[in-house]
Amino acid sequence: MEEELPSIADSFIRNALMLVIDGVDMDEVRQVLENDNEMTSQRHHVGIAMLSTMAGVAPAMGMIGTVVGLIGVMGHLSDPSQLGPSIAVAFLTTLYGSLMGNLIFSPMANKLKQKDKDEIFIRELIIEGILALQESENPRMIRQKLESFLRPGLRSQN
Repeated sequence: MEEELPSIADSFIRNALMLVIDGVDMDEVRQVLENDNEMTSQRHHVGIAMLSTMAGVAPAMGMIGTVVGLIGVMGHLSDPSQLGPSIAVAFLTTLYGSLMGNLIFSPMANKLKQKDKDEIFIRELIIEGILALQESENPRMIRQKLESFLRPGLRSQN
């Protein structure tokens, strides 16, 4: 099995298998892998938090742009022909802020949250599988144990 490790693309699986091959205690293997999982999720949440903050701030920045634009409109009160275009530009900042927050930043943050959940879930499956391998459990039992994590439609029919 050790010869096959370099061909495994996923570093999490490769490192987990190396721990098992090296004879590390099962509790320590679990602790190392769960810690890796937690740190990965924490790194993901930095980007998620940044996008969530941007989603919350973007509409407010749009409103600030509108206020600044309307202050500029006040400078054109003596020329009514300039009011319409100036007000339109001022209100566009509200639109842009709202669109950026609700159509770009918030969906991006939500997508990253879902990707984080998916990756952490897959890694939890990997941890359970690796520990079952380390315990030399029956392959059918390992399959059944891991499939119990999946909704029925994703389980194999064997």
